[in-house]
Amino acid sequence: MNDHTTLHLSKFFDTTPDFWFGIQMEYALKEEKSTNAKEITTRVMNQVIIAPRLFLRQTGDRL
Repeated sequence: MNDHTTLHLSKFFDTTPDFWFGIQMEYALKEEKSTNAKEITTRVMNQVIIAPRLFLRQTGDRL
């Protein structure tokens, strides 16, 4: 949804453009989450668990 559309919708329905942007953002986030949930989880787990362990291994520190 672009600026032009949100301005028209907000005028027609007597709301604010932020209301329509909020709806669009919620929709986009739900779509992204449902489409890429497994990939997102894998990336986060790699950053949170694997990357620090590799760093510690490289520096010789222990957990």
